[in-house]
Amino acid sequence: MNIDQKIVARLEELIILGNELIVRLQNSHNLYQLHSTWKVSSQAALRQIFDDKSEYYLAFCDDDRYFNLESAIIPRVGILEAAKNDYEKGYCSSLRSLITAEVFSDLLEQAKHLLDNGYFIPAAVLAGCVLEDALRKLCQTNDVTIANEPKLNYMSDQLQKQGAYNALTHKNVAVWANLRNDAAHGKWNGLSNAEALDYRRQVSTMIQEVESFIAKYLTY
Repeated sequence: MNIDQKIVARLEELIILGNELIVRLQNSHNLYQLHSTWKVSSQAALRQIFDDKSEYYLAFCDDDRYFNLESAIIPRVGILEAAKNDYEKGYCSSLRSLITAEVFSDLLEQAKHLLDNGYFIPAAVLAGCVLEDALRKLCQTNDVTIANEPKLNYMSDQLQKQGAYNALTHKNVAVWANLRNDAAHGKWNGLSNAEALDYRRQVSTMIQEVESFIAKYLTY
């Protein structure tokens, strides 16, 4: 389950719990305790997912607008549903891109760690996988239609045609793609020490430039 699916699943879980509270409103002696648990869990989720200045969080926490337990639960379930629907439909794009950038940053840190320990081939493959996923997400953002397993260079070609980035960036992506492909297909086996050192430098540059590429095009 990826991050988007986990967020949607958590919001869905809280909506279900809220609806269960509504049903049990008249026949549960410990409803106030259940409501407190649900309310605090929902507030924590909304704060973690959207932050404490979001409309969802502020509206959910506004106790002044609610007169009794029933009037407090029903609209709060609606707020959770709005948050879930907006997230699923991509209206929270800045949040999505922050999450994406954080995940990519962690993976690139792993690639740097591999490189620092002499494993430049798997470092290149990992950085290439990050690049591929970044291009896939950039295609979605720019309404570029792609197949289930598109090639790196194909996605880059389409993104340049769409005006997502310029010719220089397109050229750089081609260089990174070639490095990833050479590493993944065993073309670096049997290198001399000098050749290995040269490729290690290229992979180091690739990781730094992919990191800059993501910061520029996938965070806004």
